[in-house]
Amino acid sequence: MSLAEPLWLTEGAWKAIRDRVIDRGSMTPEVMDLARVWDEPVRDGTQVGVFVDAEQARTLGELLDAHPEVARLLG
Repeated sequence: MSLAEPLWLTEGAWKAIRDRVIDRGSMTPEVMDLARVWDEPVRDGTQVGVFVDAEQARTLGELLDAHPEVARLLG
């Protein structure tokens, strides 16, 4: 099991990735696992933190490759 690391985003970027990338991804076991942790964010002021492990980060990267307009929100 990999150690989960925080991925800090703005609220808008978190929502856009959730709505336009994850929810529209094919619901493979990997995407379902990412969706599960994406729906359990930690909020700190204006930032939203999602704790992802290496496999979830890889899955997110693959999904974002198909959505460069959303990937730009990550800065």
